[in-house]
Amino acid sequence: MEAETGTVQLRLTASRQPGETLYLRGFAGGTYGDSHWEAADDRSLFLDISDEMGWGSWGTWLNGVFSSMYFMLNSTAEAEGRAEPVSLNIQHTAGGIRPLYTPYYSRWDYQRDYQQDGASEQAAARLPGYSFQYYEQQDMDVDWTRQTREMEESAEWFRQIQDIYMEEIQTVYTQVPKEEVRSLAALCREHPASDLAEATSVILSVLENNTSYTLTPGSAPVNTDVVEYFLFDSREGYCVHYASAATLMYRLYGIPARYGAGYAVQPSDFVRQEDGTWVAEVTDESAHAWTEIFLEDYGWTPVEVTPASDGSMLASYPGFDAAAAVLPQVRVDRLSERGRDGEETAEGEPGADENENEDGAGEGLLSGLVSGASERQLWAVCGGWSRAGLWSSLPSSWICCISRDTWRGTRGRRRTLAQSWPAR
Repeated sequence: MEAETGTVQLRLTASRQPGETLYLRGFAGGTYGDSHWEAADDRSLFLDISDEMGWGSWGTWLNGVFSSMYFMLNSTAEAEGRAEPVSLNIQHTAGGIRPLYTPYYSRWDYQRDYQQDGASEQAAARLPGYSFQYYEQQDMDVDWTRQTREMEESAEWFRQIQDIYMEEIQTVYTQVPKEEVRSLAALCREHPASDLAEATSVILSVLENNTSYTLTPGSAPVNTDVVEYFLFDSREGYCVHYASAATLMYRLYGIPARYGAGYAVQPSDFVRQEDGTWVAEVTDESAHAWTEIFLEDYGWTPVEVTPASDGSMLASYPGFDAAAAVLPQVRVDRLSERGRDGEETAEGEPGADENENEDGAGEGLLSGLVSGASERQLWAVCGGWSRAGLWSSLPSSWICCISRDTWRGTRGRRRTLAQSWPAR
């Protein structure tokens, strides 16, 4: 793996210093196969939801509505002492705005980007970067029953969207190619979990007790799945290995999960400026990968599964804190052949149906090659949301590379990724 250069990639300007790690997602992995992730694409999923709810052409808007839905619900709930959202401007030091990095629980700040100081759209388009408003996880407290009058009808619609989306992702984002990760599937069967907290505890125990962090894990043998090699052979890896293993394990337990990648920016990275804003110069050393799970009333939520410098696991999300949890002691035998003997998976066991990737695309290091991305448009939400001064953002898709490792293709050729991402 190439050495991190310390080159500044992003310049962030925030209205206040964040109080928790800021995860900026530039890629969400939806389908895993041949040791890599392909980009998640909810467009067809939302079209299906629109058909089911009889909304017709509104299906093309749902993705944009959904991307800012939880921010909107949180901001319009009538509650005393509610924290103000953080305003965040993101500038790519190399120019451009691709890939688009999005904070969780956020909305695109349309007014800041295009209506600043009454500037015309043509003039405002030349302003650097793009902007979001977002709530920190600790400030999220969606209350469906205490919405403003303008949002009451919309809140009911949002609840329908959430309910149907949660049903759909139970199939879409629990798919695992079990023939490629038989040992991992067997491990999850041997250590069952009855709920999200138990699944998280098992996952963290497997990673904490059986692996170690390194930026130079080496390459997996030809025709060997990288996650299997990481957990059952080399036992060494960095964030993309940890995040991919955890995502697949969540799915094997029947919990919708996706692979996330982008930057993890610490509160200490922000420096107060004379004008009262806080600025962070984000280098390639902050590039990172994590798992994200879907939580009711929060939406997609990041879960940190890469160990800290002392080897401990610091994962936390609403309802779970690894620092306070008592993790089971799960040990994994090195070079285990469990599940590799061709034994079929019994029906009803943890996980979804197999999702074989037969098109041969993506012979690469796990998460290294991302394909299938397509550009989308940004949409502004009208009606009640407009009257409330709220706008929705639909980030573009992107193509990015997550690993800088040199890897062996499935036919034995050594390759180095043309595009690189300094993953930690």
